[in-house]
Amino acid sequence: MADRSADEIRKEIAAERKAVENDLAVVRGKLRWLAIGTVTATVMASGIAVAAVVIKRRGARAGIRAGLETMLKLV
Repeated sequence: MADRSADEIRKEIAAERKAVENDLAVVRGKLRWLAIGTVTATVMASGIAVAAVVIKRRGARAGIRAGLETMLKLV
């Protein structure tokens, strides 16, 4: 017969399942922060790009205003 009882095996399986659930929660949290960071970087880059183009054509005040407006629209 087996060295371990059915209850011991069930407890081991439950412990492994709990460890996997904890690992999954950590991965989901990291993925969420990655998505937030990517969106934030995209919004900031687009605003800076718009500001740079407008600054080159119209001047600093108009460029900064257009960049900020673009960032706020994307948020």
